[in-house]
Amino acid sequence: MLLLLGVVIGYLVAVTAASNILLPLFWAWPKARRLSQEGKLVREIPAARFLTAPVIWTGLLVLLTGIAFSLSKAGQLGTGAPMVPAFGLADSGFRYGVLCLTMVHVVCAHKMRNANDTLTECLKHLAEIGAKQNATDGFTFFNSPVTIGQAYKSGNEVARQFMNGWSEWIDLTRADSGNARAGTPVVCAMLKRTESESSLTEPDQRRLWPLACWFEGWIPTIDSSFDQLTSVKKR
Repeated sequence: MLLLLGVVIGYLVAVTAASNILLPLFWAWPKARRLSQEGKLVREIPAARFLTAPVIWTGLLVLLTGIAFSLSKAGQLGTGAPMVPAFGLADSGFRYGVLCLTMVHVVCAHKMRNANDTLTECLKHLAEIGAKQNATDGFTFFNSPVTIGQAYKSGNEVARQFMNGWSEWIDLTRADSGNARAGTPVVCAMLKRTESESSLTEPDQRRLWPLACWFEGWIPTIDSSFDQLTSVKKR
């Protein structure tokens, strides 16, 4: 896993390595975009022992947002994900990205000192990416131009809904720990929320079930990747 942190705001790059699949981080910043297009995806040892605390904080924000962006890109383009959702809202793509971000947050929050602040800052990063994104990325978060403020407001509203959904998912999976799919219907409902404002129906649940399982399958990988980043290995 590699964190490349540039000067000021200009260049931020984060590449995250999954245990079985390496998803490209396709950042909106020029240097990151060039690296992604050239296919320069690099695995690296945990950065925590090399970086000062402020840099680790910045890198953490970039990393978590990057994982969410990667999952969102895979899902929207159908590269690795079992299906592409039936988006029907102007901000459906961004909602999907926020869903990915909240999943990453739920997995990693208990290991952070300031989890809520981290989520807020990650939402700002994702909003900036969404507002600056264009169709050359292969997909878009929004169907029409938006400001960073508008993107953040949209993301903040749905993030609260998704966090409530993940809280319900946690309760269900803990209450029925022997059932690997105890919380999958909740994930289906959250996926439906990215598509439209309509409630989840039985046909919707059947259609979205494979994608919901794909989401849940990423949880152990995200957890272990975060551990690798933040751990300090003794020589």
